[in-house]
Amino acid sequence: MRALFRRALLALALLAGASVASAQPVVPGAAPSRVPAPTNCSGTIASGGTAQLLLAANPSRSFYQIQNRSADMLAFSERSATPTVALNGVGFVLTPQATTATAGGTYTSPAGYVPSTAIFIVGATTGDAFECTAW
Repeated sequence: MRALFRRALLALALLAGASVASAQPVVPGAAPSRVPAPTNCSGTIASGGTAQLLLAANPSRSFYQIQNRSADMLAFSERSATPTVALNGVGFVLTPQATTATAGGTYTSPAGYVPSTAIFIVGATTGDAFECTAW
């Protein structure tokens, strides 16, 4: 009986030790790390053929993604306030959706490269929709 009791105590001690050992240390005065809340920057083209601000300049930006949800081409630029669908070497093109049940072209900022500059978007038709998330 004593052997069984000792084994039970040993098992409890091991379990208690494991939970203490796996706990994260708390550093006094250290701020907890937080993932910023995502910003929904989705919308529609306000005026066909005219570039509009998609994301304001933000030195804290760590990620963004844009998806075309319209039947037309959209273009965006991290370098110019005047992206065009023809592009002329400035910006990126997002292909249109094939049907309302499929997604259009998507751009996701690559790891290690997220511009802090303003980002502009343009579409040929007023009302062309896009989805956008940033943080």
